Amino acid sequence: MRNNYVNLKKVRSFGEKFNATFEFLRLVFKPLMKAVFIISLPLALPASLLMVLFYKNLINFASLINGVESNGPFIYNSIAVWVLTVGAYFLVTITLLEYINLYNEKQSKDISVEEVWGRVRKILLPAGFMVFIISISYLLVIFIGSFFTALVGVSGLLFLAVILFAILLIYFSIVITLALPVFVLENRKSYEFVDVLKRCFFLIKGKWWSTFGIIFITSIIVSVVVNVISIPISMMSIGETFSNEGQISSSLIDLMSIFSGFTTFASILLSVIPMIAISFQYFNLTELKEAKGLMEKIASIKEDESAFSQFKTGDKEDDERY
Repeated sequence: MRNNYVNLKKVRSFGEKFNATFEFLRLVFKPLMKAVFIISLPLALPASLLMVLFYKNLINFASLINGVESNGPFIYNSIAVWVLTVGAYFLVTITLLEYINLYNEKQSKDISVEEVWGRVRKILLPAGFMVFIISISYLLVIFIGSFFTALVGVSGLLFLAVILFAILLIYFSIVITLALPVFVLENRKSYEFVDVLKRCFFLIKGKWWSTFGIIFITSIIVSVVVNVISIPISMMSIGETFSNEGQISSSLIDLMSIFSGFTTFASILLSVIPMIAISFQYFNLTELKEAKGLMEKIASIKEDESAFSQFKTGDKEDDERY
């Protein structure tokens, strides 16, 4: 691993993948986060602002119990926050993956926002369609699993059925985390969603636990960072609750709401960490099963040898001529 370049196409142990995730982030932090920030901002910012309103209404429980008129805006706000947040996470993910594509091609971290956006805007709709189809597949798995769980429950084995269904859901959830890396990094088409799913199952076979582990640990790290950011405001709210007999002042509610918007924005940006780890796992799996990076190196060496032999032949002809 050189100081100015991290080779992604390489077989790594679990610990090496974890270390490489943060080494890569350290190396490309400024250009990568600049691209992620600018490209995700149109969705991340309104999601964070709406979260401020959502959190304020959530604390002020009167908005939930004053009838249909007050419940309506709260529900619409909740849906808008969810849609915008999911969209922002999606933008962050494909921005990161296209940055990685450019990084592999240029073997340099010097990649402009314009270069990344040029790739992202071309893949935005196809990748969105693929994610939509896979989401439908996921919901279908939930529906079928729930149906069979209910059937088995009638026979008195409900607990066992629920456990088996939960295991199936968790397994499938980890498998489809590879869907976007496969789609973007392999330049797939939107109509190849079935092939993308097959590819995910093929790559993760025998490596599900390591994939789960790297996702789980990096997600915990992000969660801890976000919670640490929230500690001051949490301490203030606890202190005021005890001192004011369970009541929280409107000014503190406003401050807590603003902080919830800030942590939402931070969570969206920090989602690059688990996604970088998943990308390293993707390259690790492709190298283990197909050795693509090794094949590219061999091809490059052969090209260099061919060019060198042609150069030597040219020199020999020149020597004979003179």
